[in-house]
Amino acid sequence: MDLKQAKNRLMAECSKKELSEKQAFAKLQKWAGEEASKKELEKTIAELKEDKYIDDARFAECYVRDKVRFSGWGPVKIMMKLNEAGVKRDVGQGAVEREKELIENKLKSILAAKKKEIERKFAKKVDEDERTLKLKKKAALYSFAQQRGFTFDMIQKIEKEL
Repeated sequence: MDLKQAKNRLMAECSKKELSEKQAFAKLQKWAGEEASKKELEKTIAELKEDKYIDDARFAECYVRDKVRFSGWGPVKIMMKLNEAGVKRDVGQGAVEREKELIENKLKSILAAKKKEIERKFAKKVDEDERTLKLKKKAALYSFAQQRGFTFDMIQKIEKEL
């Protein structure tokens, strides 16, 4: 496939789903093959950016919203994945900040459900003292949320509200 065909294919894909500049460059490079030079690829990406097919800020907004809603990810994990996708830190941070309320609401619902699950799990352990049991429950809840990419401060704030 030549560069023009690869560009058209990338335009079609960008019309269907958001891609970061880095992701778009990788696809274009793969599709165009070795005939296209890096300079030609960069020029093509610049044209696609100018025509608004590629926009890292728009990609970050959509990515944050989707990962919070459908995967239940927190800001730490989202920022790490945006970084891997080649999105600049300030662009990613801005997208996360704009969705802060959605992130907190998702954390609240996740923690509420997990807290019930943990209560059922630890209800069977009657041989341990109350304080130890309470600490283990809290540790399990915090560990679960941190693995999803939520910060300790966020978890602590929401956990107090539950």
